[in-house]
Amino acid sequence: MEKSRSKETNNNGESDNTEFWRDTVIEQIVAIRDEGLTNMFDAKTVFELAVAKDFYALADFIFMNTHGYGMFILSGDREHLVKIDM
Repeated sequence: MEKSRSKETNNNGESDNTEFWRDTVIEQIVAIRDEGLTNMFDAKTVFELAVAKDFYALADFIFMNTHGYGMFILSGDREHLVKIDM
């Protein structure tokens, strides 16, 4: 008998919550980018815009993993969207 899982996982072995979080962060990045109010490499301003728009997933990501945010902006690779929990 297989053990029950508390979290459903996708084909990559990641939780579905992680994929949902990544999708949310990407949607929020695109929304700020499309406004054209700042250079997306200006993480401080993107953070401030995210807070002003109640984009807390993006604000949290930039605050906790600024390097990962910059790498995502450079490459577009979802692998850089790693949520760091403290």
